Amino acid sequence: MAGADGIRLGPADGPLRPLKLPGACAAFAPDGTAVATVEKGVIRVFDPATGAERARFEGHRGDVTDLTFSPDGALLASSGEDATVVVWAV
Repeated sequence: MAGADGIRLGPADGPLRPLKLPGACAAFAPDGTAVATVEKGVIRVFDPATGAERARFEGHRGDVTDLTFSPDGALLASSGEDATVVVWAV
């Protein structure tokens, strides 16, 4: 759930906790072990349990408009206003 205090995470049957992550776009890995965000063309992958940054990717020549993980969570695809799709190994 997104709100003024950041992305809120937690189990479906438990309390949510705030986790402030940068960016206007976010995608979760299918198994929930990673969340990717994008801000100013920089894609960052975080551990949702701790908020620790795990990876950072740059390469689009404009704003990134969408993020999605592969079904196994090993790859992250990003598309941008530069009309490209880039696949990153997470």
